[in-house]
Amino acid sequence: MNYLHLKPKNLYRKEAVRIALAFAIGMIIQRIFHIQHGFWVMFTIAIIYLAGAAHGYIMARINHRILGSFLGLILGTYMLSLFSFNSHYFLYVSPLFFFLAFYTYFITNNNYFYLSLFLSIYLLMIVGFTTPSDHTINLANLNFSRIFCTVLGTIILVFVETIIFPKSTRPKNTTTLLLENILTEYFYAVEIICKKYISRTEIENALIEKIATLASDTLDLENLAKAAGYELNFIEKYEPIYKKIIFHNNSILRTVKQLTYISNHYSHKKISTSNIIESIILELNKNNLLNQQEEKLTKRIARKLFCDHNIKNINNEEILFLKYIHRALNHTQQLHICIQLISKS
Repeated sequence: MNYLHLKPKNLYRKEAVRIALAFAIGMIIQRIFHIQHGFWVMFTIAIIYLAGAAHGYIMARINHRILGSFLGLILGTYMLSLFSFNSHYFLYVSPLFFFLAFYTYFITNNNYFYLSLFLSIYLLMIVGFTTPSDHTINLANLNFSRIFCTVLGTIILVFVETIIFPKSTRPKNTTTLLLENILTEYFYAVEIICKKYISRTEIENALIEKIATLASDTLDLENLAKAAGYELNFIEKYEPIYKKIIFHNNSILRTVKQLTYISNHYSHKKISTSNIIESIILELNKNNLLNQQEEKLTKRIARKLFCDHNIKNINNEEILFLKYIHRALNHTQQLHICIQLISKS
């Protein structure tokens, strides 16, 4: 069975290539020029790519990274001056800053500045209590090396994001790939539900669980919509389109779950609208729901529901099932229109 997936594989491959290339460039530069504390270059690249590799996120995090690291080093140096090196107090205080780094990051809607700020303080404390008592460290030299490596890491990221991959990894492209994948999975889910409903067989738990994972896709879309706001030369007209995308995706998700519930709690009455449901399955198999035939199919369902004089012969369960089918197809059509608006702009 072709289960529902979170992201297309080609999207993962693009992200993997970008991250691997940025790491490779950083390691090569560090090895050739023997940069002091050069591991901070790779650490900067890794921490910026943390929790997402959308182009807009990366470009926004670069500014947050530099500012957060700079202020974090200032505050961390002040903390070291209070307790001095090799102080046991760092063992008690440092976990607090590690907690604050991720706590503030998530409660501020993934504001990368706070993550960089508190992680910089935390890492200076680690240096403080791991330094042997018979060694001294030049804080000015350490902080300069840290800032230099941070700036170098962000320069590498800008080069990779704007020169090597200027278009293929931007939210406009990654969002359309994700949306097309979601549409395909919705079609598959509706097709399976219709088949199970006609045959009066229960939908397996495995498919129900896979349908539930589409909620994660909704979260991904919201994150991508936020990332698009940081896009270089981002066109403001995309913003209402992304809002529509999130609305229609949420509506389809709820509708598919409702169809699943109806199908699994069927009555034993004869289905009088099986011909309509079979035509839906046929169109889904042909993958024709994204062209003009989709509008015809939705109109046929609406006419059967609201204009057919024999509607009294249809039981309430079938009317409800067809209404949800009509709603799902209508939202998929609107979602497809949004995809076309983004991809053609």
